[in-house]
Amino acid sequence: MKSPIEPSNQPISSEAEPLTEGVTLRPASREDVPAIMMIQNQGIEDRTATAETEPHTLEEQMEWFRSHGPSEPVVVSEWAGQVIGWASLSQFSH
Repeated sequence: MKSPIEPSNQPISSEAEPLTEGVTLRPASREDVPAIMMIQNQGIEDRTATAETEPHTLEEQMEWFRSHGPSEPVVVSEWAGQVIGWASLSQFSH
């Protein structure tokens, strides 16, 4: 699967289009789970966004997705038809 975020060699300038231009947020669907997994696993490999140490399998990520319901939604951000980010709510207990 192609990475949802392609690096650019273009320099960033003050004349650049705002990063939010064309980005949409929407509820995630089952079809988004592979992209969510890729983004999650990239964060695990880079160790910059999570304390997790083992990449997720598609089966594990699908189970996680199914465990979320209306009170714990999963949303994705999409740009140019590709999922570029995600967020979710989860129950918290002590």
